[in-house]
Amino acid sequence: MTTTMRQSKPPLVPLSICIICFFLSMSILLHIEISSGQNGDVNLLSMSSDWQLRRPARLTSISTKRQEKVRQEYEQRYPPDVNRTRSFVKSLRSHNPKPVQDEEIHYDINDCPPDPPIQYPATWRVVDVLNNWNPINESVPLQIYQGLCVFDYTRDLGKALRYRQAEVPFILVNAPEIWQTAERWNRDDYLSRLIGNDGDNKVEHSTNHHFMYWKTRPHQRTPARWKEPTEMTKLSFQDWLEKATSSNPHDWYYFRFNAIWKDTHTFIYEELPIFKPIPSFFMVEPSKQRGINCRFGMTGVLAEAHYDSSRNWITVLKGSRRYILAHPRECRHLELYPMEHPSGRHASVDWTNFSVQEHPLFASAQVNEVLLQAGDALYLPTHWFHFIQSLDLNYQCNARSGATDHY
Repeated sequence: MTTTMRQSKPPLVPLSICIICFFLSMSILLHIEISSGQNGDVNLLSMSSDWQLRRPARLTSISTKRQEKVRQEYEQRYPPDVNRTRSFVKSLRSHNPKPVQDEEIHYDINDCPPDPPIQYPATWRVVDVLNNWNPINESVPLQIYQGLCVFDYTRDLGKALRYRQAEVPFILVNAPEIWQTAERWNRDDYLSRLIGNDGDNKVEHSTNHHFMYWKTRPHQRTPARWKEPTEMTKLSFQDWLEKATSSNPHDWYYFRFNAIWKDTHTFIYEELPIFKPIPSFFMVEPSKQRGINCRFGMTGVLAEAHYDSSRNWITVLKGSRRYILAHPRECRHLELYPMEHPSGRHASVDWTNFSVQEHPLFASAQVNEVLLQAGDALYLPTHWFHFIQSLDLNYQCNARSGATDHY
């Protein structure tokens, strides 16, 4: 007797799961497909690696009709033009300080090796950096203590990826979508019309140059003689702009404008599509993207040294900002306020006026500095300290995407 054995069929995968898996894989391929060559060149399909005519990102249904109209009118007046954008943004960049060359730095910041060199980035004593350029002075010196590598998006993306994976800071220049945004935000009254006349925007006000984040909590005892370093008010963008460009030497204003994906001020995601929460070179952990934070400064505004607990991409879209950076290991030198202080995470020393005798620990800190201009982007890993100086009227937007345990 012959017995016919029936082969058992593998269980069927539900069609819905197949569809989900298909689109997930296609999304990943489209946004983070990376091909490495001998020189480590990288082709990220989420952004063009070459300057070419590219259709501007279209506004989606989550943007208001008013903002969509503003964008459409702009595109009609200024259709995509590589040469025009490149020329216009370059005209916004007026500073060209040279990096200090001494025994502390052993690489060319404009032609860095494929992988971060030992003891990257180069650092110098904070006393030397501040003596060379006191933050109270907006005039850019001939030389600055820059230790960060500068990568051109069109030719150095492979290097930039490896530095980002190593979780070290660097500067990215010549990124088409960032430069396109910089052009729009500096043309005519485009940004004013885009943001509108809403007077409900948070603005920090100070009677001196110094701005320091603070927050009091219920049942928290504040230090004796402590007073709020800034006050929070609300203004329209146009009202802030008038104050920021006035000649009043006794008041400084810091404009805050945040966007949350599919929730608040969502049109900013169309202005800065690199920060959309999808896998890309800029969004390392998209699911942990915490919105886009825009901070508009005026001449003389100083954001005190502090650290953030997440990785950060920072873009400057108008004007110039100086960043003084310190490795997380410098924490013990920077004389931070205790965590229970309203300004915990921030340095307690006035970087514009301090005594080496009174602050010998701070005087031994090691730092470096960078000058960011319109169109530049800075990658800042988790827990890196940064002190920010506004050299003129400037617009900055940044986005975070998760944290790393490198530091």
